[in-house]
Amino acid sequence: MDRPERAAAQPARQGLQLRHACIVACIAALGPMLLYYYHEFRIVDWPLEVSGYPVGRDFVNLWSGGRAAWSGDFATLFDAQKYAIDLQRHVHPSIVENGLVWSYPPTAFWIGLPFAGLPFYPALALWLLLGFAGVLWAFRLGKMQPLPWWPLPWLVLAPGVLMVLFFAQTALVTSSLFIGGLVLARRRPWLAGALLAGFVVKPHMGLAIPVVLLALRHWRAFLATAVFTVVYVVVTVLAFGLEPWELYLGITLPKHLAMLTPWGFRLPWMFTAQYFPLLTSGLSAGVALHMHWLIAAAALGMMAWALPRLRDRDLQLAAAAAATLLISPYMQAYELALPALIALRIAAYAPAPGSDQYLTARYSVAIISLLAPVIGLLTVLLLKINPVSALMLANIALLVATTQPSRAEFDRWRHAVSRWPLQVRRRLNPS
Repeated sequence: MDRPERAAAQPARQGLQLRHACIVACIAALGPMLLYYYHEFRIVDWPLEVSGYPVGRDFVNLWSGGRAAWSGDFATLFDAQKYAIDLQRHVHPSIVENGLVWSYPPTAFWIGLPFAGLPFYPALALWLLLGFAGVLWAFRLGKMQPLPWWPLPWLVLAPGVLMVLFFAQTALVTSSLFIGGLVLARRRPWLAGALLAGFVVKPHMGLAIPVVLLALRHWRAFLATAVFTVVYVVVTVLAFGLEPWELYLGITLPKHLAMLTPWGFRLPWMFTAQYFPLLTSGLSAGVALHMHWLIAAAALGMMAWALPRLRDRDLQLAAAAAATLLISPYMQAYELALPALIALRIAAYAPAPGSDQYLTARYSVAIISLLAPVIGLLTVLLLKINPVSALMLANIALLVATTQPSRAEFDRWRHAVSRWPLQVRRRLNPS
């Protein structure tokens, strides 16, 4: 991920194939996804949806957090009754108490703070516009070719991205930080570190980043990420004090951990980590969680092995994104915006098929990433099991399969293994 890529010129007939496959996949996914969104998000009394949440439901937390950071009234964010009254006053009088409380670390106050002085819906519109601006910036980053026109509508309408529009979640911002930080990691390590440290607002999405940076030997970016992470946390404590941290650790974090099992059964499509298919298969929570961590560790190991051997930056991004979505048991479906955006980038800047050593992997990873949300939805409806984590594992496996060790590397391994008996004998008999 260190140099801008100069993809080979694409012959007119050949260069359209992956593009067309991605467009067809996105169009095919639109029908079932829009039906789901109509069922879950249709507006019954503007601005309230059928669920009782207001339009832009998840941005409510960020916007409210910014207002609390400005006023210093943190306690309201962590009290469901007071929070509902506050939302009735500032968003819509018909909002009912539904247990909603602040759901981010206090570092996320910095996201909501710039919007705190705006009414909720102008703030929501600006939030989404800035999110898509960040996506466009990250999409073009490190590319010498002009931006193709065809991915532009799918940066909004691809299944994983469209979901973010309805939830008004943070995935557009976090995807921009992820792609931008990893693309810039070698050329501008301190800027990359400043971007990647932004995952202090959503720590479970950043767990793979240290492994990615170390696997690619981006030492300075790794150091910069660690430094900026500490700086962001310290500045947050200095600005807002310890009270929001104490409330977050004492109220919100235990609430979220307690939600994992019941919400996983209630909304099996939304929770995409392998923990929930294991849980629904009849395993106990403890066994399912241990198996979850084993799968996550295996995914991280395979990703770390493949990354330095892949010679394609966008496929490196795809492997890193797939591993990211396998780590936390709290991973939810709107985070599928990240692999979807990377899939569109893979297709938009693909080299000519005749010169592409990763042709099969590029097709497979792009289509799997784009269709993962709708495959997950339909499989949950028909079979009551969520396959998204299996799809992300398949992406990693496909990329690992394309990376064969060089002859020199194989010889080093064979030499090291052949020396093990001698080293063991020397340890047992030093004389």
